[in-house]
Amino acid sequence: MELFQAVWTIVLVPVFTWIGKEIHDYAKARKIEKYTDMLYISVSKVVKEMYQTVVENIKDTDDWTSEKQKEIKEIAKTKIIQAITTDGYKLLRTVNTDFELWLESLIEAAIFDQKKV
Repeated sequence: MELFQAVWTIVLVPVFTWIGKEIHDYAKARKIEKYTDMLYISVSKVVKEMYQTVVENIKDTDDWTSEKQKEIKEIAKTKIIQAITTDGYKLLRTVNTDFELWLESLIEAAIFDQKKV
């Protein structure tokens, strides 16, 4: 019986602990991947929507100012963050300390792609 307890303590507990940690890490990585995919899709959809509903109507007019562009971009950011859920937003901010900068670059890339269409 003592031999079993020794084997349990020395070998099996650390192995089960390691397996549990690996499963947890894998699940977290899958969640990060899921929310990242949601973010990419949301950025694309929101940029397209904002272009079609707002930008297209005021571009090349006197209303198209740098302040208006910033306002539209902030609205887009809010819509994108709402689309990925609070949990997704918190998780992506945790794993990416420059989340705002990353989101900004994704929006800029989507705007560039939208202009090519």
